[in-house]
Amino acid sequence: EVSNMPPQTRNTSEKTSTTTTSNNPNSIELEHQPNSSNDDDSIGDQLSWRLDPKVSFSDWTIIVTPVDADTNKKTSSSVEYHVHRSMIAVGPRRSKYFSSIMRSPSALSEHIDSTSKISLDPNAADVFPIMLDYMYSAHNVPLDIITPQAPPLRFLASYFDVRPLLHDVNNFIRKDLSCTTAPIYLAEGDVYHDENLIDLAIRVIAENVEGIYIGFLAALPPHLFHRVVKSPKLRCKSSWLSKIVSEFCRTQEELIDGEMLLELTGEDMMPEIIEEEAMFLLKLSADLGIDEDGEGSLKRRCIQTCAALWKENLARPLKLSMTDHSGGGGGRERRKSIEYVERRSSSPVTVGERSVSSLPPQTSPSGRKKTSSRSSPPPPQVSASKQIAAYKNLPPSLQVELLESALCCALEDVDIANQSKENEINRLYTERNAKTNMRMGDRQKSSRF
Repeated sequence: EVSNMPPQTRNTSEKTSTTTTSNNPNSIELEHQPNSSNDDDSIGDQLSWRLDPKVSFSDWTIIVTPVDADTNKKTSSSVEYHVHRSMIAVGPRRSKYFSSIMRSPSALSEHIDSTSKISLDPNAADVFPIMLDYMYSAHNVPLDIITPQAPPLRFLASYFDVRPLLHDVNNFIRKDLSCTTAPIYLAEGDVYHDENLIDLAIRVIAENVEGIYIGFLAALPPHLFHRVVKSPKLRCKSSWLSKIVSEFCRTQEELIDGEMLLELTGEDMMPEIIEEEAMFLLKLSADLGIDEDGEGSLKRRCIQTCAALWKENLARPLKLSMTDHSGGGGGRERRKSIEYVERRSSSPVTVGERSVSSLPPQTSPSGRKKTSSRSSPPPPQVSASKQIAAYKNLPPSLQVELLESALCCALEDVDIANQSKENEINRLYTERNAKTNMRMGDRQKSSRF
């Protein structure tokens, strides 16, 4: 009957029938009633490995076991991931590793129970869900990770051959690599034997080593620290490098031997040693049996640094002793002259700007004896108590050698200072005599007239 009706009449009849049905309360109730009591709306529109495997019709299982690489023992219990072949083996974000397995002959053991069993480093096992989320996501969904996740995720992307993931992780590392993150990438790259990542991190660290927290560098494995220090890209002052090496030796004391210490403290890259670490390196070299004593050796450089630090304190009593033993009235006159020269040298006005006749008396108008205006030397950077304690811990032979070197430096400074004062005194006396003779000549001329 419907086929015999005109098209317009049929449409009107259909509309009327539809309207009547939609207005029927029974039909409305039926429309909102689930078709089956076993249906589950939790599956949603997006397929995910996180869903109940029965609901999502999972057809493959991946069992990941965290294993310590050194002991080859499990660090925690295994985790099962219920995945789908169509998501991990097909599509733009597929894994060619799993695709190859699933396309291989069914004789493989994985095909018996549709299960892949994989052992991973604990950090790689932790980021395995991130890789699965990436593979299940649309191609335009960006990768969202943080620094510690990047190296193990790069390893997974390479191992399971997920090339889009590898590309995105590499882009993240290029943008994220800095002075702060480079030590993390270096250490993690070493865990996964990722030479490209190691080389990139070492270059960044070597070029910016003075801006990197010393604690990070000191915690590096010895072979990595050695590569950083020996890198041709290293940009670091000698004194700061000695501080970094000293802190590393304290942290890794049980792993340091004489050969490594010499490698890390070569004169070519560390000609100068910072004062606060010289005593530590000197004692460490002695403890490790390093007996090199030539010019430029670690021992010589440490002793020179300590001697330069001590000579200021040793030079002051030496100056007083040498002055006090000059003897007689001439000695007193000499002391007065030296004190005067020292006062003039500490003044911002140069000697040439004052006449010898302005030589001040040894007593002030108030009758008080003038004291020397010499300013005290700046305080040493290293506390005296620490230096003395470190000195006492040295072997007796090194104590003697260090003290002799410091005394020699102090005497040399005293001799230079005394010679400079002698020259200045002689110049002042010559200048005074010349002016005295000039005044006497002027008086003689005026008396004639």
